[in-house]
Amino acid sequence: MMLSVTAYSQWKTDTYVDDFGEETGEEFQYFHVDGIFSNSATTNSTCGFFLKHSDGELYSVTIYPYNRDVRERWTESTYQDIKLKTPSGEVKTIAGFCYKKGLVLFSDQDYQVFKDAIVEEGEYTFLLKHNTKYSHSSYRFKFKV
Repeated sequence: MMLSVTAYSQWKTDTYVDDFGEETGEEFQYFHVDGIFSNSATTNSTCGFFLKHSDGELYSVTIYPYNRDVRERWTESTYQDIKLKTPSGEVKTIAGFCYKKGLVLFSDQDYQVFKDAIVEEGEYTFLLKHNTKYSHSSYRFKFKV
């Protein structure tokens, strides 16, 4: 299934390397895309998103505010709802676990929801509204499958 998705989308394939810089033979799919983010200090500023899929049944999204090399930082790790708008206009809600260091992971159940949601060919919009007691921020990017 992932092979058919990667053949027609912006996904690229790369290989993991070990501590010595040598390829391990294990592959993963990824793409980097620019989007926007807003919080108490900025509105609709450029943001980089690195989406990765590993054969071990894992999707992750790493967030880089202002498109810099430094990951987003949140005050706590929490589950947040992610909205995914499909090319046909349907909106799917998926729970993502947001680690303090700007990394979003999907649980086993939500991994399957995300995987099933991105089978339609076309442009998707990913929206995360990260809300905690002390902060509110939002992140949005588009990608093609």
